[in-house]
Order: sequence, then structure tokens, then C-alpha cells
Amino acid sequence: MDKKVAESSNLRWDPYIFFKNDQCNTFFKKHFLKNGNNRKILFILGLGFDPRMNFGIKELNNEVDPLEIEVILLKFRQEKNKHSKKYKALTDSNLAEIRSLKNVNITEIQLQDIGKKREIEAAKFFTKQLISDYTDIFLDISSLPRSIYFSTTGKILSLIDNLQCDSIINFFIATTENAEIDSMITEVGINNDLEYQHGFGGQIEVVSKSIPKIWFPLTGEGKTNQFRSANQFIEPAEICPLLPFPSKDLRRSDNIYIENHDLFFNELQIESQNIMYVPEQNPFEAYKKIIKAADNYNKTLSELGGCKAIISSFSSKLLSIGAILAAYEYKNKKKKLSIGILNVNSMDYKIEYENELKYTVKKSELFVNWLTGIPYQN
Repeated sequence: MDKKVAESSNLRWDPYIFFKNDQCNTFFKKHFLKNGNNRKILFILGLGFDPRMNFGIKELNNEVDPLEIEVILLKFRQEKNKHSKKYKALTDSNLAEIRSLKNVNITEIQLQDIGKKREIEAAKFFTKQLISDYTDIFLDISSLPRSIYFSTTGKILSLIDNLQCDSIINFFIATTENAEIDSMITEVGINNDLEYQHGFGGQIEVVSKSIPKIWFPLTGEGKTNQFRSANQFIEPAEICPLLPFPSKDLRRSDNIYIENHDLFFNELQIESQNIMYVPEQNPFEAYKKIIKAADNYNKTLSELGGCKAIISSFSSKLLSIGAILAAYEYKNKKKKLSIGILNVNSMDYKIEYENELKYTVKKSELFVNWLTGIPYQN
């Protein structure tokens, strides 16, 4: 074991805990029903047309009955929702479904702003007083835009870390994955008014231009325009794309590689050895790989003043959790190296084969990632 390996093993989320599919149900029963009335549950999610919106809370609600669940339902506006308005019936159906669940008390919060202000508004809603009332907090990102759940995750982690009391709060990020639904929901247009994510600026905008920027984009299908737009904004010295492998579709990373071949190697001159692979269904491994690579770059460039690292998520929401954890860990270590997050949001969404959504959602997979609380004590 060399020094680099020893440093990367001293990570906050190593070891880590996450649950998948039936493991989630087993955990819900064991964790909540074993402790009975001692548990106070807060479940945060967004209102949208995505049929995966209620997948997680229904699974939890079924297993912890008769425990009550307090729900914060974030309602948000799209920048330009020409297509999304067509799917109001799907949104209304999701809203009716969650309202019909027993033992669920819903507080609906309407976010008024759009763009960068919306990220800030969402994060400001969560306060120390609010989270202190609960023993277990879930943030379900399945139907939340990246800009909202990135800032909200950072805020809640920060509040929990700075609580001046002996209470233990378990914080989980849940997401429902379904590659078939992902392929049916197409992003329409991109927002080129780019800014670093609220709470994860990484001091990139104030850094001297002499400090090289290293960019780690988590890369998926159909994101060529987003990739190109982010690259023009960042102007990185080095680009290290992360592709999903192993994956359920064993050819997925090959397909992404082929789709972006001209962009990667002809247009951007990316070195083939810079490409990294992360397991498609494990955000903690993505988090570890990003931090290890960023550490190595910073050491190599230390004689030149180090580097700044930027992460972008153009892949699944599950893998994007790895980006949040890496940026949050560096932000709070207050090390010389900081990591910023830059995402390129879409302007709207379009659904292909809308009538098939309700059947396809049954094939979805639930993931629950445990970030703070009982397993991380001592």
C-alpha cells in the first residue's frame, strides 16, 4: 500500500452502507419497527410527472405501518415548460396517489423562484429547528431536478454535522432507478446560463487562472451538447470522464464511448488513460474514485500551486450522489484542494410512449444510501 492508497482509505464514507430493492424493505422493517415509537420520520420529495415519484415512499409506508411519516413535498416551476405542461395529468395523478397514502401527513411547499434562486430557496427552507424534530430523514431525489437536490443534500448534511446536541439523525438519500424510463423521458434544450452549484462553488470562480482545473464529468448517453457546453464554461486543463462499468447492460460504457468518440478524442483531445470506470449502481465507489484521482492530481501539481477540481453529472441520479459526497467532503475538510460542481440543466422534458410509463415503472429498482447516523458513530 502506497501513501496515496492510505490517504484515500481515510474517507468519511468508507466503509459505507446502502440498500437495494428487497434489502430496502428488510431494512425498513428491522430499523423502524424494532424501535417502534422512538422513530420520527421525515420524507422529502419533489412533485413531478415522473412515475417513479412515489415508488420509494410507498415501499417505506408499506413496511413501517402503522408508524406515521411526515412528508415535505417540494413543488417547483420549470424554466420553460412548453412540453412539461402537457403532462399535468401525470403530475396530478402522482399528487393524488401520495395524498391517498395512509399514515402520511403532507406539507406542500411551493418554490417560487427559477434558476439559481430556486436552488438557494430550496436549501434555505431546511433549518436546524426543522430537522431536529426527526430521528430519520429521507431525501428522495427520483423526481427532483439536480439543481434542487444537490443544494438540499449539502444543506441537510451541513445542518446535521453542526448540531450541538447528542441526538443522532439518520439521513438517507433514496432514488428509484429505471433505465427504460430514463430512455423514454428526453431532455429538450439546455440552459446555457451556467453557474457553479449553490453551496458547491469550490472557489472556482475566484481562483487564479494559473491554477489548472481538472474536470471529472460522470458521463451518460445523449449528453454530448451538455458536455460541450460545460467544457466551454470550465476551460479545463485536463478532462477525466467517468463511464458506468460494470453495468446491467454490459455494452453501455462501450456505447457511450462510441457515441462520444469524436468529441473526446478529436475535438477535446482527451487522453485515453484519463477515462475512468465506476460501477453503475454504486455511488460510493464513484465518490471514492473521484477523491482519489483529485488527490493525485493535486499532489502531482503541488509545485505549481495544486489544482482545482470540478465534477459534472451527466449520468444517472444514483451516480450523481457520488459527486455530491466528494464535493461535500472536500468542502468541509477545508483542504487546499476544493471541488466544485457544475451541472447543465435541461429547459424541458418530453416523454416518448407516455402510455407505457405506468407499466414500466413496476420494473424500477429502489436504492437507499445511508449518509449519517447510527452506522457512522465513533
